[in-house]
Amino acid sequence: MRPRALVRSIVDASELGEDGVLALISDVLTSAPTTIVGPGDDCAVLEVTGPVVATTDVLVEGEHFVQDWSSPYDIGERAAAQNLADVAAMGAHPSALVVGMALPGHAAGEWVRECARGLADRARAIGAGIEGGDLTRSRGGIVISVTALGDLRGRTPVLRSGARVGDAIVIAGTLGMSRTGFELYDAGRMTPTGLAEEATSEKPVRELAEACAAVFRAPNPPLHTAIGAAARLHAMMDVSDGLARDCQRIARASGVSMCLDSTLLAPDCQRVAPLDELCRSTAWSRVLRGGEDHAFVATCAPDAIPTGFRIIGSVESASGIDVSVDSQPLTGPLGWESLA
Repeated sequence: MRPRALVRSIVDASELGEDGVLALISDVLTSAPTTIVGPGDDCAVLEVTGPVVATTDVLVEGEHFVQDWSSPYDIGERAAAQNLADVAAMGAHPSALVVGMALPGHAAGEWVRECARGLADRARAIGAGIEGGDLTRSRGGIVISVTALGDLRGRTPVLRSGARVGDAIVIAGTLGMSRTGFELYDAGRMTPTGLAEEATSEKPVRELAEACAAVFRAPNPPLHTAIGAAARLHAMMDVSDGLARDCQRIARASGVSMCLDSTLLAPDCQRVAPLDELCRSTAWSRVLRGGEDHAFVATCAPDAIPTGFRIIGSVESASGIDVSVDSQPLTGPLGWESLA
């Protein structure tokens, strides 16, 4: 006879109902120490020490995740990570996530529980909690909406508009790995058990492919690095839509030109280049235009590079060219366009 919890977890959400689903996931959702009133009331009540930052991201099945590629735990981690990265990019400490889910009636209770566990584990790792949310029915696929809140703790937020002429452009985290993982899945080369046997027999290439696939499924941005460096940074963003596209956003917000150096980006290209034959784009394209590693691109004084960041270019006076590489303007799409 199955334990009661397991029996409940394999029942569809429509059979469990909203109260049943909430009961199923309640033990994996933990509140942060700064929470005064957590899940269960009409609103959460949080204790903060200063201004609060807020951000929201929506993940749609088939657009942002595919269940054949990612486990529900991965999807939960991914949903948390991209919101936590937005908070960290402002220099704030994540304090709470509020999660809404739209579920088709056939969604298994076990799926919802594992997704919630991924969300909660990733939030807990940075000191945040899951403080409430909403459940509703979807007539299509699964939709997950996450709102993240962060406490600046008396600091000034780090904005896109703060880049200064003469700054160094710096990066913390990986580039191109998530896009590489996506292209491997999209081409059918990655399977639930790893890289397809016929793709290659070389162990280092297989290990690299699996590392890139893991970053795509559940990115792990260096949140502590970004938060710890915030006081020394003039502008910052997390790279969600591609390095070139997000540098363009900083350039336009700050009224400057962002000049990238291909030599300084060469290590990123060399990291993913062994998989070029298995991908549809070049390593350079994946590094420059691929997003969702959620690395942090920032600008700072060239003699004050924070620990964990490295230089990849420089900020110059506005020239009518937002982003260039080796003084040559970039042409074509610069990265992901969500409504294209």
